[in-house]
Amino acid sequence: MTPDVVSSDLARASADATAVGPVVAGLHRFGAGLWQRLPSEPGNLAISPYSIATALAMTANGAVGRTRAEMLEVLGADQDVLNAGVNALTQHVESLEQRGVVVDAANQLFGQRGTDWERDFLDVLARDYGAAMRLVDYVADAEGARAARAQRLPGEA
Repeated sequence: MTPDVVSSDLARASADATAVGPVVAGLHRFGAGLWQRLPSEPGNLAISPYSIATALAMTANGAVGRTRAEMLEVLGADQDVLNAGVNALTQHVESLEQRGVVVDAANQLFGQRGTDWERDFLDVLARDYGAAMRLVDYVADAEGARAARAQRLPGEA
């Protein structure tokens, strides 16, 4: 079954290399703060501050009020800086494949099927993240929604 998506027709924005530095610095702070809050139990643990921050940055575009302010505070940047910086960083990482370095990030947002998603939100996802909103039914099919994370979108490797 092909996953349902809702998206914008906007093309991905060109990368602004000057936007990478501030976002990388913010990712370092975010990752260090996150690591300090994790339990220190014995065993192995791997986290991806980049993936977590990217998901939060994408989501913050649809948030409002106090929720949005708190998300941006945790990420340490304003929304425009995050959008441009994550876009540039992601495009840089993707360009490394030309030199034999492959990083396969699977950052995506999942939203409730039947919701009217705002065009501006979908435009930002397309323009700055090269992403669409995956549609699932959390209400009537929670297990199907959970399982959807393993499905690739058409065109994904």
